[in-house]
Amino acid sequence: MSPALLAIAGTAAGLGLDLAAVRRRGGWGSVPLPIATVVALCVAVAIGAATGRPLVAVAAVGLVGGVVLAWAALHRFEVLALALVAVRPALDAAQGGDGGGSAPLATAVGLGFAAVGACWWLAQVAAARAARAAGDDVAAHHPSGAAVGLVAFTAASALSAVGATDVSGSLVEVARLAAGCAMVVVLDRVVDRPSVAARCLAAALAATALPALVGLTQAATSGGRVDAQGLSRVSGTFVHPNAFALHLAMVLVMAFALLPRVAPRLRPVLLAVVVLDAGLLLLTYSRSGWVAAAAGIAVVGVLQSRRLLVAVVAGAVAAALLVPGVSGRLGDLGDERAVTGGAGNSFVWRLDHWREAVPLANDNPVTGIGLGMVQEQTSTEKVLHNDVLRAYVETGVVGAIAYLGFLGGLIAVARGSLRRAAGLRLDGDDGWRVGAAVGLCGVVTVFTVFSIGGNAITQVVQLWVLAALVAAGAAATRREPAPDSTSVRSPDRVHK
Repeated sequence: MSPALLAIAGTAAGLGLDLAAVRRRGGWGSVPLPIATVVALCVAVAIGAATGRPLVAVAAVGLVGGVVLAWAALHRFEVLALALVAVRPALDAAQGGDGGGSAPLATAVGLGFAAVGACWWLAQVAAARAARAAGDDVAAHHPSGAAVGLVAFTAASALSAVGATDVSGSLVEVARLAAGCAMVVVLDRVVDRPSVAARCLAAALAATALPALVGLTQAATSGGRVDAQGLSRVSGTFVHPNAFALHLAMVLVMAFALLPRVAPRLRPVLLAVVVLDAGLLLLTYSRSGWVAAAAGIAVVGVLQSRRLLVAVVAGAVAAALLVPGVSGRLGDLGDERAVTGGAGNSFVWRLDHWREAVPLANDNPVTGIGLGMVQEQTSTEKVLHNDVLRAYVETGVVGAIAYLGFLGGLIAVARGSLRRAAGLRLDGDDGWRVGAAVGLCGVVTVFTVFSIGGNAITQVVQLWVLAALVAAGAAATRREPAPDSTSVRSPDRVHK
């Protein structure tokens, strides 16, 4: 049995133990970690050490992880969700993952959170119904278009797996997508006011710390990914520089928008984030990341400060001229081919890959060939570097419509937040809220542009960070409820 399956099984067992303990107590109150979990951990580690089988220890870690997830969910679910956003890249760094959740521990945490998040969401719905039945004035929660679109795309992906040539492999991709979808749905409901939005932004910025540290180390030691042109491209904790570039671009654009609007004591921190992320983004040598970041910064500049936009453009031109390899990457966009007849650069390779992959959907245009199956049925054995085309080929017309609905939902959320920001003051305590709304428009632009030439939709880390930035940007411009106002109570309060 693989380490991933053991970790997942351990997580499921941990969740079962803790939820069983809750049921025995008859409520959702303070639940200690079951003593049986500690005993099981000690026994498993002892057996693993005695038999020389570390996989047993992996299962034990998953067991404890499941218990911790369930315990935290019962007590402070908001803290759990934001903490996972902040530490998720560290799981890939520790396990050698890909930023998308393939590492055993990362897989277990992602699926564990999806299960706990589903239970929490259902409990919230039940609590709201009970409160309204009791006569409390509780406002109904209406999920955003982005959350609805991603849920629909996840369902379409699950449907496509039925007809896949490798059903189990396709279901693994669906599970990863479901883990990302869970965070989008949860934060869409948890982050409902400016005070929570501020903590959510802090979590998203904190998520960049470890990848940036690893990226700096790679840049200093030339330990990045060396491409065909001999460039050492930093990748942080991700397996590919393009994934790191998307992560950096989203956080960079939000920090750039917040920088002139936050309190003076916070500006040095955000300035450091902007400078560090911009430098590392250059060193990823990711053209998709550069274009997406430039589009996002342009949107922020147009909405917020055109003079600052001019300074950024001047800095980008200087970087293209002074940073080794940047001008070469920008100039390597022709349609020339190598002597062997193959693609002469990654742009031509993408065009060839698209031409080969799109006809695969002809046999089943409604539900596609199954999520994750393009690499199984093409000569390059790689994913389709275009999320819109990938949605069509792998999940059919149904999935493509759902994915376009997800992108449209993101745009609608950004427009709504920007519209509400028009009534806020640009200075004082409201300044950062306006910056978050503008930054949200930039972040949505980054993700949308990157989706055209990249692969992001099944990367759990990217979806979790995107979920945090979108939820924070949307909630920042909402009204902060009065201290005595009635709100939906958490399950631990409802079931006491």
